[in-house]
Amino acid sequence: DLVAKAVTLQKLNIGVEGDMEGSARFAMQASELSQLSATSVMNGRFTIRNGQIMGIDIVETVRQRRAGKIPGGRTHFESLSSDLAFSAGSYHFRGIRLDGGKLKASASVDVNKREVTGAITADLNQIANMGTAQLQLGGSINELTLR
Repeated sequence: DLVAKAVTLQKLNIGVEGDMEGSARFAMQASELSQLSATSVMNGRFTIRNGQIMGIDIVETVRQRRAGKIPGGRTHFESLSSDLAFSAGSYHFRGIRLDGGKLKASASVDVNKREVTGAITADLNQIANMGTAQLQLGGSINELTLR
């Protein structure tokens, strides 16, 4: 079991900034020590406060109806929480909830070998009555795209 409190994500260089707390349960089993990492699994939950997702701007993508990356894009949030599962080298984020004040969103995201796929439902009703938007997330960890 692992419990983390007040982890500053900026230092991890993962494309998300903010202060994280969470907990996770790890398990590994192998007949040889060198095989342990290949069998590792993890399940947990985390919350990030006062942060931003680097590389995508949900509001501007919907506003401009653009496919792809808006240069310098960032999505600011007050809190972002998710369930997390890791196995066979892939990360699965489920039940993602983003609260950005006027922007509210839910999502599910998978990361496999640095390739990202996911779906985002963004509620933009409090931002100029823009409604709800369905978006597809893709690309790589370093070069996200939003459609």
